Amino acid sequence: MTSHRGQLKHSPEVTKCFSLGDANWFEARLAPELIFNFTSTTADGLGSLDPTATGQQGLRGAIKWGISMKTPSGITIATQGSYDGIGSSGYSAVTASARVNVPLN
Repeated sequence: MTSHRGQLKHSPEVTKCFSLGDANWFEARLAPELIFNFTSTTADGLGSLDPTATGQQGLRGAIKWGISMKTPSGITIATQGSYDGIGSSGYSAVTASARVNVPLN
C-alpha cells in the first residue's frame, strides 16, 4: 500500500493589545484559516482506494481565537480555542485550552 497526504494552509492572524492600567495587558487574537487537504492511496492489486477512506479532503475553513492577560509581575493567563470544519460536510473539530505561566525569578 502506498499513501501520500498533503495539506496547504493559509491563516492570517489579527491581534489587538490593550493596556488595562497598572501595567496589566490584555491581548485578543482571531485567525481565520483556509485548509486544503489532498491524498492519494493505492493498495497493491486493488488500485486506488476510495478517497473517503483516507480522511477529510478538499477545501474547508477553520477559525481560531484566543485571549490572554499579563500582570506586572509577569504572570500570564491565557485561553484559546478553535473550530475546524467550516464548509465541510461530515467533519468538525473543536479544541480549547487554558494555561497559566508563572515566572520563576
